[in-house]
Amino acid sequence: KRALRTKINYQQDNLFARVNVDALNPAVTADVTISRDGALAGAELAYDLNSGAVTKTNSTLGFAGPDYMITMQGNNSLNMFQLAFYQRVTANVEAGARAVYDYKNPEGGVSAELATKYVLDKDAFVKAKVDNSGRMGLSFTQTLRPGVKLSLAGLFDTTRLQENAHKMGAALTFEA
Repeated sequence: KRALRTKINYQQDNLFARVNVDALNPAVTADVTISRDGALAGAELAYDLNSGAVTKTNSTLGFAGPDYMITMQGNNSLNMFQLAFYQRVTANVEAGARAVYDYKNPEGGVSAELATKYVLDKDAFVKAKVDNSGRMGLSFTQTLRPGVKLSLAGLFDTTRLQENAHKMGAALTFEA
């Protein structure tokens, strides 16, 4: 799928707004986040210019402390709810958890994820996550030189280890 995207960002101390326009697939996505004294609120809206319809609405409420954050999101026009928690445990260790409930699929129950990040040194870190479906993700990122990062990652289905159900990848990221 081809895309030609333009992004416009606006930021002040307690406000961040962003507009993305895709010229090849005429769509506009806009979001805004406001914060004050650790409390934050945000919203996102996507609009398809061809059909003239709103294609996505999301909203978020949360609180950020000095080394933790908790958020509650309502996605897909409030048909899906997500509760997330993040904490910087030490200077080298971060941890997070997320639970998601989809009203349109109540039989699916609540899905949950646990994740962590461990900083090896100033140029490298590893991440791991596991969910209640038995998928485990592992990644390693190394800064090769300023502005150049190499990432290696895998997503493994631990309920089907003998099958070809796993994904692996690599990325080379250049930053200005």
